[in-house]
Amino acid sequence: MDVGLAIRSHQTLETYKPYIGGIDRLLLIPSRSESNQLDYSQLLIATANARSMIDAMGQTIALVVADATFANIDRFVDVGADVFIVGQSLFNQDDYYTAIKKLHNKVVNQER
Repeated sequence: MDVGLAIRSHQTLETYKPYIGGIDRLLLIPSRSESNQLDYSQLLIATANARSMIDAMGQTIALVVADATFANIDRFVDVGADVFIVGQSLFNQDDYYTAIKKLHNKVVNQER
């Protein structure tokens, strides 16, 4: 059984550093901006910082990003995300199967 920790992208990662050694997955959830939009730039920075912290600690923790989209998933691969949870960007598609294949291929072809 795996253990995970979910945090919002605006939260300070240092707060959770003592717990990193005891988890298998770290889920980063995008925070909302002042205009109530998902803040992907903050999520991207949090993902890069989390990957750096995990690697510096010598841990093998899967870094999970919530609410990735077709437009930004490759950027999250570039900064070290391992797993993606896709919601609204998938459900806005007419053909879920084709959309999932498209996302999968985009991630596989972009792998670091």
